Amino acid sequence: MSSGTLDPPSKLLRLRNYKDSDSLVDEAVEKASYIPNHPFDNNASSTLDIMLVRSLLPQFVAALQSIRPSRLVRGKRRPNPKYETLSTCVRHCNSFLSRAVFLSLPQEILSEIFHFLHRAVDPQHRFKTTLTLRAVCARWNNLVLHSPRLWRTITVHWYPREPSRGLVNLFLERSRPFGLQVLIVDTAGRLVLAQSAWRLPLSIVEWLHEALISPRLHTISVRTSCPRKDRFSAHLIRASCHNLQNVEIARWTQPLREAVLLCKNLVCMSIPLPSINVKFEFSSRLQVLSITVPSNCAPSLFARLRGAPTLQELKITIEDIFAPHSSTSQTTTVVLPSLHRLEIVIRRHLSFLDLCLGALEAPQVHKLIVTATSSPVLAVWPERDTGSFDFLQRHSESLEYLCSTRIPISVALADCPFFGRRNTRLRLRADPKGPPIPTEWFDVVSGINVTQSSVDNARRKAESMEAVALAARRLPRPNICPTGQDLVYSRE
Repeated sequence: MSSGTLDPPSKLLRLRNYKDSDSLVDEAVEKASYIPNHPFDNNASSTLDIMLVRSLLPQFVAALQSIRPSRLVRGKRRPNPKYETLSTCVRHCNSFLSRAVFLSLPQEILSEIFHFLHRAVDPQHRFKTTLTLRAVCARWNNLVLHSPRLWRTITVHWYPREPSRGLVNLFLERSRPFGLQVLIVDTAGRLVLAQSAWRLPLSIVEWLHEALISPRLHTISVRTSCPRKDRFSAHLIRASCHNLQNVEIARWTQPLREAVLLCKNLVCMSIPLPSINVKFEFSSRLQVLSITVPSNCAPSLFARLRGAPTLQELKITIEDIFAPHSSTSQTTTVVLPSLHRLEIVIRRHLSFLDLCLGALEAPQVHKLIVTATSSPVLAVWPERDTGSFDFLQRHSESLEYLCSTRIPISVALADCPFFGRRNTRLRLRADPKGPPIPTEWFDVVSGINVTQSSVDNARRKAESMEAVALAARRLPRPNICPTGQDLVYSRE
């Protein structure tokens, strides 16, 4: 027999396989109408429907694998309609099974998913998330209506007009008995206010009194940008000064400052630092503070922190455009006995890290996070005989976690006593434009894309920077983590 022809048994076998596959495809196409539709009310699918789809899916997949997506019709290549039908059936089956798993979730788990989604959204848009979840189906509507926590965040405009008060009243009614989180936002438009400098219209005052917002208010966030738009916020803070616990201020004005000073039970604050010439004291019960500090006002911050002995978490964001002056670097030491988490954010000047860490004494601090938001940072951290290095030395017994982002790490870090202790964790991320991370004293190094080529590129990039060339050259070649990558280290 020639190689171009087939034996009769081979022809018969090929014809039989073709008929079998063709019958398999035809049978699968006929069963396409058996796939149940998705329930319109989002209720859980029946067990019989789920078992039916699970039995049909392997048949559709097997038939799809035995057919070609196109075929010859009158000498031209045309799409195969049976292939498209089977592809649609496979997609519908997978979609039905995936949705059936989600629809069969218990109410408790679905409620936790809603709360997680609600917390992940910006507070300004949380009310939209609540209303959207409610509009999906009857099941979700009932679940949202019986979840008061989803209704506790209320977004109010700086001048609440009468049409928008109905939505606020709806959230007030359905958020009982939880405390309220009120977010006051800025809106475009003309100022329609009373003639008096700091007086609210009587209609708004009466509405606030009738709605009973003040007795339930425990968190307020003010994001207005104009001093004349803060009258409503200041009035609300004064009315709820005894029960208010959390305050977030985007921009200080005189009415806001006077109103916040009346709040003696504040636990959490996120504010910019008030002016040096302005009288301001932190609450003696303050536990969490996130504060933005201009570069020339850093010493005044530490003097005011003495009034917050119960502070547990502190985040300092320094707007450093220029390097600190010699007068700025001279600060007094403040002791925070309850502080256990410290985070410092700078732009690029590491001298402000030395300034802040040198002025703080926290015997109970466990976690230290330092971050640079701009690059390149031309120095390495921490250097010996600096405030940062002294802080790490003094708190070596209490520190358990150190995290740095976009900050070049000095080899002096390995000389700190906490580096060799057990139960310590380091997460270091180098600046993409700076030197690599030295790892010669690490027992376990977990990096991303740590290859010889990336190490060589990182070394060449580091050696091109004169400010850090000496620190980079004296490191062994294989013990460098590439720039811009994570280095995770833990000692158990």
